[in-house]
Amino acid sequence: MTRKKKPEASLPAPESTAVPPLNPMLKEFKLEQFLEVMGTQHQLKAARRLGTNRKVSSKLEAERQIRLTLSEPRNVDDLVARLHPTELALLQEARRYGGVVNGWALYVYARLRGLNPPTQSMSTSSNYLFRDYQPASYTGASLIWSLLADGLLFPVKVPNPWISDSGYSYYKAQWELFPGAPGHLLVADPRLLTRLPLAPRPPAPALPSEPASTPAPGLGVLMRVRLSLAEVLRVVDHLGGLALTKNGEPSKAGLKRILKDLETLKDPGMWLGIVMQLGLLIPDSSGERLVPYRAGRQELNRLPPREFAGLLLNILPRLDTAEDARYRLTNPYSLRACLLELLRELRGPVREKALKKQAEQVIPSELRTSVTYDYYGRQGKQEVGKWDAWFAATLRGVLVDFGLLSVQEDPGQGDALLIPSPVLRGEFSTVASEAGPAWVLQPNFELLVYPAHLQPEHFALLSAAEAVRIDEQTATYRLTRDSVYTALESGLEVSDLLSGLEAGSATPLAPAMRRTVQDWAARRERLVLHQHATLLEYPTPAERDTALNKGGVAVGDTFLLLDAGRTPPVGTSILKYDAPPSKPLIFKDSGEFAPDGPLDLTGRTLLAGRVTANPEGLYRFVPPGDGQVYPRNLIPDLEARSRKRLPDPLRFQLSVWSGLTPSPAVANLTIVQHPQAQMLSKHPTLHPLLGPELSATLLTVQAGKEAAFLRAMSELGLTPKQEMTLEKKTTEELVVLTDTRKKRAFIEEVIQNGHNLLLHYYEEKEVHSGWYGTRITQGKLRKEILRPEKIDRSGSTPYLRAQVLASGEHVRIRIAYVTGMAIR
Repeated sequence: MTRKKKPEASLPAPESTAVPPLNPMLKEFKLEQFLEVMGTQHQLKAARRLGTNRKVSSKLEAERQIRLTLSEPRNVDDLVARLHPTELALLQEARRYGGVVNGWALYVYARLRGLNPPTQSMSTSSNYLFRDYQPASYTGASLIWSLLADGLLFPVKVPNPWISDSGYSYYKAQWELFPGAPGHLLVADPRLLTRLPLAPRPPAPALPSEPASTPAPGLGVLMRVRLSLAEVLRVVDHLGGLALTKNGEPSKAGLKRILKDLETLKDPGMWLGIVMQLGLLIPDSSGERLVPYRAGRQELNRLPPREFAGLLLNILPRLDTAEDARYRLTNPYSLRACLLELLRELRGPVREKALKKQAEQVIPSELRTSVTYDYYGRQGKQEVGKWDAWFAATLRGVLVDFGLLSVQEDPGQGDALLIPSPVLRGEFSTVASEAGPAWVLQPNFELLVYPAHLQPEHFALLSAAEAVRIDEQTATYRLTRDSVYTALESGLEVSDLLSGLEAGSATPLAPAMRRTVQDWAARRERLVLHQHATLLEYPTPAERDTALNKGGVAVGDTFLLLDAGRTPPVGTSILKYDAPPSKPLIFKDSGEFAPDGPLDLTGRTLLAGRVTANPEGLYRFVPPGDGQVYPRNLIPDLEARSRKRLPDPLRFQLSVWSGLTPSPAVANLTIVQHPQAQMLSKHPTLHPLLGPELSATLLTVQAGKEAAFLRAMSELGLTPKQEMTLEKKTTEELVVLTDTRKKRAFIEEVIQNGHNLLLHYYEEKEVHSGWYGTRITQGKLRKEILRPEKIDRSGSTPYLRAQVLASGEHVRIRIAYVTGMAIR
């Protein structure tokens, strides 16, 4: 399976005239092929800037002018000679990135070096950039949008940070040059890039550097990041994927389940987001789940450190981090992208206050604001104050987690020392993997892993183990049968696994571990999968053995596996397992049943050892043995083979026997009844003798203290009667929930356990709104006992489909309009 790769900006080659090759994604890019998305006015402006004819007045002539300029090297050289110094410097920087560059990298590059934008003869309030947009208005934005306006640079996505929406039209042009590409990426025509003069990268103004006692992050942190991503993929694969909603979004229940199994990781939500950003989760064949992309997973294991670091640096700006959620800045992605570029320019440890001061000089205040919202969701005033806290938290949070920065706190000065990793500048020669064993094999099937010693070939071997704990310096993994099976299914040979584990270990592989892993592999290899198989069942073993003379393979005592291509004998009753099971079971109200036709193999397994027959040929379920329970899926699997819903008493029995519902409890109680029972419970003499309250009028007496209670009541002159009065009208104990998700979860559990529901709910009512519109609101309040059937959705709104027991009517109830529930 092959997938089209998203364009990513590569690491630059700073401080050198060596220019990396052009990004392969630019191989087919020609500016004149994308003029249509620019709009007429934008095309004319670009043609006048790129060519020599300043009087271009038609789209056809503009296209011809641009094609003529860029297709002839001589014309391109003339264009390069006419470039403004800032335009030339930014295009040369884009060339150092291979032609696909993060626009914020160019922005920071120009702002740090004090480059002035070229003068533009256009109104900043004109709506003709890419058909419907204006230039962005924040400080320094013209450094980028001026090159976009002249066709010297081209965005991979519209809208993007360099253009703004005036808000005057309902429809705005939206398109992507590469599907799924981030909006901050920019490209340039390769015919222009290849004609640019080579020049060394001018240095940025240096911040004062100081010696640090804390070392810069090494490759160990980067390898720990790879271990975290591999663990996310293993958990998603183990759980069968991440379920999607009807809208194609990950379901909240699926996310919660996966994050629960990722408790070994700090901030598991961030790591799951990284895996999704990297495109390592793709829809399965049904389109209902996201599953690990096997080829991408293998490619991730083989990536050298430089390419892996490039991937992380590209996705880091567009991650949703804990710092973003805490401080809610308006432009966290842009700020993080700019901060990364500032860190790349550092040549040694610097003080936090000095870096913050430089960041505030480069990043305009318009981008450093946070927005507040009032009770009604209306946007309030913009604030700059949270920028300080976000800056400090980001330096100590995601940047440290990714191994891009070390922070040496200095309580005396109140100004931390920041030590950037050479990885930021693409200098991997100074951060090579440390020498030493990759792990220590222990007799209890655990591996003590040293991330700093890992090489790319080790990650395929670690896929055969489960992460127990991932710490700063070490990680603990455990070999299990399931994890070894998964690794072998991915194509890893057991011999390569054993030799690789021993080669990377500081200790030899224990003979017991070797034998166990070999035994696991042998058991897996004894399993043979037959797809589209035909299995015949005979009444007796003798008849099956006779049929073997015509070919086939014996399975069990009475089954025969037909050879491929053979058809069953004429007249054979056929059960198709690629279709829903047949429904031969007929249940009576007493819970007894009789099959009215052949039952499939799964159905027989459900009944085996769990039913007994009476002389009339009817079957009934018997309780499991002591200490045993029936499978939790017994009820739905039975109903899939039953013509009608299981009788409620039988559902209750099976639910108890399966552990879904607790067993009934019986106890002898002495009950005290009085309209003012609370007064009795407050009496200092009676209170120590009383147990839990049953209701406002009913109290219980502690076991063994009945005689003392009667004696105390007599001494108080309150000798009780021996008969009780039952109230004819009792109030219903309703469950009242305000959260729609909790209501839905409660109802789903009721459906699974087969209970009925007493429901208080409002009907949906459609009322007129405006001249021609309508809206849905609450109608009449109803109280009914229902049999819940299933939950469906209308868009994102959940509804309950149920049957009213009194009338048999089927109703559809909006779950948000349910005010109270009680199990019946």
